[in-house]
Amino acid sequence: MVRHCRAVAEVAVKIARALDQAGYGLNIQLIQAAALLHDIARDKANHARAGAAYLREKGYPQVAGIVETHMDMPDPVMDNVTEAAVVFLADKLVQEDRPVSLEQRFQHIRNKYITNPDIAPCIEKRLYRARAIKSEVEKMISFPLERIIF
Repeated sequence: MVRHCRAVAEVAVKIARALDQAGYGLNIQLIQAAALLHDIARDKANHARAGAAYLREKGYPQVAGIVETHMDMPDPVMDNVTEAAVVFLADKLVQEDRPVSLEQRFQHIRNKYITNPDIAPCIEKRLYRARAIKSEVEKMISFPLERIIF
């Protein structure tokens, strides 16, 4: 889990820096902290909510807000990309401890849950949102994310 969180943080920071260079000011330190801690409660049921509760209790409400949405983002109807969207996307672009395409990551997830078809709509919803955020980021930075994450 630690290697995964470090890899997600690395990808998230790369995305945030590209957005920063394109003139979109995001809090890179907040993104890095949230990415490093996004799976802090991975061993608990509803780990995003459990991790967020723990971080709020410890006095980190901004990090908690991002950790809480790293699994499920609201519909990607946005005028800009937030720190939470960057961490959500970065998490979906990392499998274990290496960057991968959204298609690779989600095929792995589909295979993992193939015996539980009830989960399929959730998987597809997350993929849809990740694609939408990725597309928005790429419009903002004017080049494909693959150029910086691989």
